[in-house]
Amino acid sequence: MALVDFEYNQICTTIQCNPNEMMKDIYQKLALKTNIDINTVYFYYNGREINSQLTFEQIISSNDRESIRERI
Repeated sequence: MALVDFEYNQICTTIQCNPNEMMKDIYQKLALKTNIDINTVYFYYNGREINSQLTFEQIISSNDRESIRERI
C-alpha cells in the first residue's frame, strides 16, 4: 500500500493506493474524498504534469519508490 499526498488550495489530502494503480483511478478517489472536480485541475509531480494513464509506480522517482519499499 502506498500513500499519495495531494495539495490543493493549501490543503493536503492523503489517498491510499496500490503501486500498480492507474493515476486516473487515484484521482477519482481524491474527487470522492474532497469533491474537487478533477477535470478542472492539473496534477504535477516533481515539476512535471502527470500522465493519468500511467500507474503510480511508473511516475514516482526512484527515491520515493525506495521509501515505499522500506515501509512495507
